[in-house]
Amino acid sequence: DALISPSHYLVAEIKKHISLQGREPAIIANPFSTDSTAGSRFKRNKIVYYGKLSAQKGSFALLERFAALWDKGFAHPLHMIGGTDIVYHPAMKTMGELVKEQYGRYISKGLLQLHGKITPAAINAALSDAHVVIVPSIVDNMPYTVMEAMSLGRIVLVSALGGQAEMVENGRSG
Repeated sequence: DALISPSHYLVAEIKKHISLQGREPAIIANPFSTDSTAGSRFKRNKIVYYGKLSAQKGSFALLERFAALWDKGFAHPLHMIGGTDIVYHPAMKTMGELVKEQYGRYISKGLLQLHGKITPAAINAALSDAHVVIVPSIVDNMPYTVMEAMSLGRIVLVSALGGQAEMVENGRSG
């Protein structure tokens, strides 16, 4: 009787495989509430990637970009907060193992800092002093990470792919 989706992104992906002709989905975003107060205090140049390490989350592309920047003298570390235990099947290793192997020289210099998983109760504290939070995911529907970071008043940089692009308006939010 009705089609409901939390994002336009999911509708577009479904339309690639299933005809929705004559049935226009209603977009109803996932609920999100916060009791946090947005703050303006941040550590200058503290850059945080917030999300589990996975190919789908854009981890490889982000690390490649940062490695190129660091090799040119960029002195600011990337703090990666999120699970590292997802297996990257082409290499049959966890993402944490791969990142440590491929980017170990940056870890030893303090430029790449892996913080691992955090509890939901620790999210506000982990993001509260970030200058910018990066969510480079290429297939997410509506990542709560974006909403959590924006609710804390953080600058959020997202990829144009995925549902997160629907939550951020260039120059207005995000």
